[in-house]
Amino acid sequence: MRTYCPSHKVTIKDMRTGSVKHDLTSDLITIVTSKTNGRAFGSWQITATYRSSLNTIIAPNDVVLIELDAGDGSGLRPVMLGLVDRVARFQTVVNGDQPRRVWKISGRDMGKLLADIDLGWDISGLEARINFNSLVDASVNRIFLQSGTPAELVKRLFSLFSTQTKDAYYTQYIDADWIDSDDTWTLFDPYLAVTRNTPAWSAMKRVANEPWNRLFTETDQKGKFHLGLERQPIKGNGKLNPRTFYTIDYRDIVAEDLGVSDDSHVNLLAHWPANYQTVANRQLDVILTHPGLTKHNGASVTAAGVKPHVIDTPFVPKNFYLDDDPVGQGVDEAIERAEIYWNWYRDNHTYESGSIVTHGWPEVRCGNGLLTGTTKMEYLIEQVQHSYSVWPQPLFITTLHLTRGQQHGPASLRSVSI
Repeated sequence: MRTYCPSHKVTIKDMRTGSVKHDLTSDLITIVTSKTNGRAFGSWQITATYRSSLNTIIAPNDVVLIELDAGDGSGLRPVMLGLVDRVARFQTVVNGDQPRRVWKISGRDMGKLLADIDLGWDISGLEARINFNSLVDASVNRIFLQSGTPAELVKRLFSLFSTQTKDAYYTQYIDADWIDSDDTWTLFDPYLAVTRNTPAWSAMKRVANEPWNRLFTETDQKGKFHLGLERQPIKGNGKLNPRTFYTIDYRDIVAEDLGVSDDSHVNLLAHWPANYQTVANRQLDVILTHPGLTKHNGASVTAAGVKPHVIDTPFVPKNFYLDDDPVGQGVDEAIERAEIYWNWYRDNHTYESGSIVTHGWPEVRCGNGLLTGTTKMEYLIEQVQHSYSVWPQPLFITTLHLTRGQQHGPASLRSVSI
């Protein structure tokens, strides 16, 4: 039998200076954190004792570092680096007794900055426009952002986010050093050049070319926060290919709820690149798209009805209707991607999904794979939630929300999935 003695540390820092304002460790009652794959930010909430006037100590946009120790000897691990949204008094009265008061501090991880701060195109060119002679220079950013690969454009947008406000101190908390997708397709999107004041994350999602790529944010094992762009963990045969496979032992599982559902059943898929939408076919019916980009399972459609999924992207396969397609971005490559997408989605309704609750697991991150040691099943971790409390005794559990549950290893010969 395994034994655990979890512990915690919560540090509050001034966002501008980085100096420690308060150590919440001894005041803490509970911690709850949640992070979902592909979202700009995760969320957290802390309850603390009422013995200190935390509303005079902690302010919105103070920096919070939450560290948790599973109690298995591995030590404290950073779980979330974030910002305070709200500090509130919370009071209950039970059976006429004296009021019971606690502090509730809630917030989001550093992805809050990407989701809440606009890319101010006008701000970025303000100094240039002040001087008439530099008027042309004010449009350079916009023109420069019209074309590039996903990685190039995300980097340019992050650079604009980081430099548009001179000496902004919030940019020190996000590193854009995990942008390493090998996607070579080139975007030409003139609308990006004239879009006004959109949140940084929304602009980046627009050019990420998902689902081929995955745009994500993450607090690493050293407490640093990263913006990342990488290939979606897709193999051509529908198997997972994540950065990391975490392995779980059955002795660490507290509860599980896993099963098969047809909620995400897909039997008609269309890969719809931008110039096919606008040049070749102005119809909205997916069945009218290019035959090589449309995949369907006739037997499944007959049995379950049409369950379509359309992948539309601003990325343009060049010379889509010419015989001399350029290498790497023509009709053949578009069809190849359509086949990979089809293998990824076609058997969704046969995969297990659900949740596993484990003893505290501060190292695990969403967007990666989970491998069960006994059943040899693989899953994609879509969401990670941590729940920690100190009373009546320290308790730390982690809930993993999972999809794409299938046998790990080489894909077997496919039967027709109805």
